[in-house]
Amino acid sequence: MNFLSVVPPDHPFGPNTHIAFTIGSTEIAWYGITMFLGIFSAVLFICIKMWKWYKIPVDVFYYFAIIAIPTALLGARFWSCVIGDASWGEYWNFRSGGLAIEGGVMAVVLIALIYFPSILNRPKFQIRDNTLDGGGLVRQISIWVYADCIVPAILIGQVIGRWGNYANQELYGPVVTGEGFQHFLAKFLPGMYMQDVDQQYHQPFFLWEGICNLFGFIIIFFLLDLIKNRKIRKCGDLAIIYFLWYGIVRICLQPFRAGDGGHAANMITTELWIAAAVVLLVLNHLVFPRLRKYKMLDWPKVFVNKFFGVKKYKYTEKKGSEIFYYRGL
Repeated sequence: MNFLSVVPPDHPFGPNTHIAFTIGSTEIAWYGITMFLGIFSAVLFICIKMWKWYKIPVDVFYYFAIIAIPTALLGARFWSCVIGDASWGEYWNFRSGGLAIEGGVMAVVLIALIYFPSILNRPKFQIRDNTLDGGGLVRQISIWVYADCIVPAILIGQVIGRWGNYANQELYGPVVTGEGFQHFLAKFLPGMYMQDVDQQYHQPFFLWEGICNLFGFIIIFFLLDLIKNRKIRKCGDLAIIYFLWYGIVRICLQPFRAGDGGHAANMITTELWIAAAVVLLVLNHLVFPRLRKYKMLDWPKVFVNKFFGVKKYKYTEKKGSEIFYYRGL
């Protein structure tokens, strides 16, 4: 039965609807525009939070963004090929479509684990506090502080970027059978009418995921950061909760996604994200606080010595202590 014969779309999508405009012979797609706006918005929120809220050096993030943005695109393209959304022969053809957010995030995390420990050790980015005896205490800003600023902001980028999927008509759910909802889609979201698929309206999967991510952004980026009690929230929790939130959103919505979206690979990746986030959250509350006064490379030695009751390895404590929430530059 064709449910759509009574509600035709007001402005049906044509073959070139995904193109915003052209410059000469170059077509500029809405997908690229929404991706740019998403990245720009995330960077803007991150810089404002570092500058006005955490009061930590923003130029550390400027340098990182120059590396992270192209790395995220390459990682997203790589993972898209892994799960089958794109072919390896078309890896460098970004205009052919296929960018998996999971690959981009994982690539950026790997780069961050190399970049921040090395850059934050430099005297330029360390803080000197005056002590009561007139001396000075040099303290290093924790990598977790930057993680709490940067990682949750990815959600607002995803919210905006999902509208590019709408323009491409590539992220949708089951068929809509209710006439009232069909009228709504015909007027406000005509792209949900899949002319080339089955000539039926489909659930705006991109919109449901975007709404969930918008709520997640507000909760994690703003509300949870108001919690001051360090027994309840540790430094780094916000970054870890992002992976937990997005993993839960994906695992709840993915079964309702229509079309070929690499379902099996996406579900496995999502389950791993959730498992890793839960483990990291437990470690961040029970283990990491005991190790933070030691150099990260010495953590395995400290773990063996302290948790197994042996004195096999030598290690040194950091000079001064790390700043977890520094607001007084």
